[in-house]
Amino acid sequence: MIGYIGQGVEIAVDDFGTGHSALIYLQRFTLDYLKIDRGFVNTIGQDTATAPVLDAVISLSKKLKMLTVAEGVETAEQVSFLQERDVNFMQGYYFSKPLGIEEFVAFARIRPFLIIGRS
Repeated sequence: MIGYIGQGVEIAVDDFGTGHSALIYLQRFTLDYLKIDRGFVNTIGQDTATAPVLDAVISLSKKLKMLTVAEGVETAEQVSFLQERDVNFMQGYYFSKPLGIEEFVAFARIRPFLIIGRS
């Protein structure tokens, strides 16, 4: 990965908090994005442990100067929660279903991208 630094390649930690995504990667590599797994997003407003866990993950991302992406956003409540915490990007059915290339091009022409925060 080191060979790609300075060549315009950006690297993301996908599904952070699940499976093999580990804190050691954040320590060893210079990364650009931290993608919060949908499993955390889906429990916003349903589990009292969700807010402090997400607050810690988002804070860690900011301290490491990484942009944060929330996956699997499906409700206005989730959008509000994530906006309040300055999550940089959100993706999920709340914004659009998965699109093929032709559908995506049409979607992009009709509706501006929904970008939360800074890019």
